[in-house]
Amino acid sequence: MTRLLKSLGLTFLVSTIFALVLRDNFWSVFTITTLIQIILFYFFNTIYEGYIIQKAIKLNTELETEKSKNLITLACPSCNHKQTLEMNLTNFIIYKCDKCSVEIKAEPNVRNYITTDPIYFDK
Repeated sequence: MTRLLKSLGLTFLVSTIFALVLRDNFWSVFTITTLIQIILFYFFNTIYEGYIIQKAIKLNTELETEKSKNLITLACPSCNHKQTLEMNLTNFIIYKCDKCSVEIKAEPNVRNYITTDPIYFDK
């Protein structure tokens, strides 16, 4: 509510300043200036809101793309039912098998190996 009052106060202040510059037609200049400000800011806010919504949709799409990279298919140890889950490298997850309702704990396991370039000898 205070934002609206501040906005209207600022609009009327600018309109009053323009109307005082042209004192001969005070009320007509005041009215026209007020209407022009309201119309211009309405269009500006509409365009800016559309830009913000478009940017939010783009960021949400990127977020969903990144989240899909964390999907992994795991098999249940008891019934071998395959299930797709979201997993990250920092935490383990506990989930229930859709088929047999067994509670399963899945831990991320990272291993590193020394790689070598194969050497081929001509005979």
